[in-house]
Amino acid sequence: MKRKIIYPTLVLALIGSLNVLDSAKHRRHPVQAQAAYLIPQKRQPIIENFSLENKLKSEVLVQSQNTPYHDLIRKASEKYNLPFNILDSLIFQESSYNTNAISSKGAEGLTQLMPGTARDLGITDTLNPEESIDAGARYLKRMFKMFGKSPKPIEEQWKFALAAYNAGPGNVIEAQRIAKSNGLNPNLWESIDDFMPKEETRDYVERISARSHLNSFYSKN
Repeated sequence: MKRKIIYPTLVLALIGSLNVLDSAKHRRHPVQAQAAYLIPQKRQPIIENFSLENKLKSEVLVQSQNTPYHDLIRKASEKYNLPFNILDSLIFQESSYNTNAISSKGAEGLTQLMPGTARDLGITDTLNPEESIDAGARYLKRMFKMFGKSPKPIEEQWKFALAAYNAGPGNVIEAQRIAKSNGLNPNLWESIDDFMPKEETRDYVERISARSHLNSFYSKN
């Protein structure tokens, strides 16, 4: 019987091939690891770890000619000498531009006026856009005249006026009294916001301030 002869050259070639395969096998791991690292991961919402202030900043919307009821809001803001952005942002916050909005407490229309306030302002149809915007602008102007006095900075005056629009002027005055009795400055919104009886009022004021660029607007003027 003839014996098989394995030539050295063939053996070496075989060993070399095995080494190449083994080397390639091990080289796949770092490539696979790198590929796994590059796979886009599901991103968490950016605002998740942000403060309320940053959340509000992320929601700021630039006002434009595309704002619903732009002409009516412009007309009322000029009539009562109100910043367009503040009045527009108030309407957005109150009703999201829904003319038929009616709250669980009975506030109606674009500017969400309570029936008693609407009667006081002489409004006959709270769901009529023009009447609602005009009356809401007039009421906001009334609140600004009540709280828009020195020594408050102008942006603070608007925050007080917005708080009064939302919670009523009596509650703002009471919050000022409590703040003063606790040694705080009653003319700063951050001093009185914790003493407002309606928890939503702080959020209400901050959202409108952010959407209307209230602080940055007055810091540049």
